[in-house]
Amino acid sequence: ITAERILIRNTRYSAFGCDMLGSHKWVGELADRYPAREINILTPRFGDISFKDIRVENSAEFISFRGLPEMPITNIIFEGTTVDCNKFISLTDVDGLSIKNSNIKVKDAEITMDGCNNIVFDKTTITKQ
Repeated sequence: ITAERILIRNTRYSAFGCDMLGSHKWVGELADRYPAREINILTPRFGDISFKDIRVENSAEFISFRGLPEMPITNIIFEGTTVDCNKFISLTDVDGLSIKNSNIKVKDAEITMDGCNNIVFDKTTITKQ
């Protein structure tokens, strides 16, 4: 999937978010990160997505991705992105996230990662406001 030339403005949540675990309210113990579940035909997969020429203005957070320990979110690319947001990035169980040729302005530049691999910032400027 490729998404191009998108403007995201005035979001109260993450401009880009995915929560594969869900909420205890709706799925009970399946929302627990551990123990990792056995991979089967019903295990969801999320990945191979490219975002190009994206502009985010006044967002609560730029990216919030929560994958599954047994099936991480994979191969997400942001290229040519201009961002102005409060929080930067929160990632859990992500394998392969690239932010290339981008300018990011954030109030809170903290990057939170748990169970992540292959996170790349290439020719990206991050400025704390």
